[in-house]
Amino acid sequence: MREICLCSLTNIRSGSCKGDCKFCTQSIYWGAKIERYRWKPISQIVEEAERAWEVGASGFCLVTSGIELDPHSLPRLQKMIESLKKRLPQLKLIGCFGIAEKRELEELKKAGLSAYNHNLESSPSFYPRLVTTHRWEERFKTAQLVKEVGLELFSGGIFGVGEDKRDWEEMIKALKKLDPEVIPLNFFIPNPALPLERTHSKEMALEVISLFREAFPQSVIMLAGGRELVFGDKWVEGIKAGADGIIIGNYLTTGGDAPHKDWKVIRQYGIRVKNARS
Repeated sequence: MREICLCSLTNIRSGSCKGDCKFCTQSIYWGAKIERYRWKPISQIVEEAERAWEVGASGFCLVTSGIELDPHSLPRLQKMIESLKKRLPQLKLIGCFGIAEKRELEELKKAGLSAYNHNLESSPSFYPRLVTTHRWEERFKTAQLVKEVGLELFSGGIFGVGEDKRDWEEMIKALKKLDPEVIPLNFFIPNPALPLERTHSKEMALEVISLFREAFPQSVIMLAGGRELVFGDKWVEGIKAGADGIIIGNYLTTGGDAPHKDWKVIRQYGIRVKNARS
């Protein structure tokens, strides 16, 4: 069985996004009952990063709600990144701050950021059925800029939101132009406030994983949001289908399995973990 990498994330600014993404509880449009806050303290972020490192994560993603990176937030983000690198120099830091300009990405890289996550979400054709406040082309441009400045690119999408196989193939075609190092595959997590119903199943998820593995033999295929909903504790089926990464711990506004449960599966199946520390 293939070696996997573990990644963790933290929501450092929650629930203030002015985008209307129909799949996202952080949008102010839908009024989902989630915890909302302006900024998480740096001390708390460092503690979370330390816990992520302790449970085997080799990557740690800082996420802010919002359509784009606010230039006024850049110094704060730089300080966070510098503090984390000083405390945990071996931990790969990933930023997910929305649409960004080249200069902003360059400044984040100087501060110690290694990678930037900016999902295309879906195909150019299907995207307008999910989002109307910002264009798919803007997302694609930011992903291009990530590569231009020399950051690793994490870019994938969300599945089970009413799209079909033609949309998967169209998104793959677009992603091939970007050659992302990591492709996160998210499976829609329903919420009563959101105007979508899930259309995914385990069989569909396995098909998506296999399709992306075949198209991107050198990229990490990351099982991200919705993994537990789709697979339960049988997520090893996704690894056998071609995935080689998982998000460990909680997600942005929903809980994930406790890390010890994932490690039980890892040990049960003898799965090798990249940069394992035990």
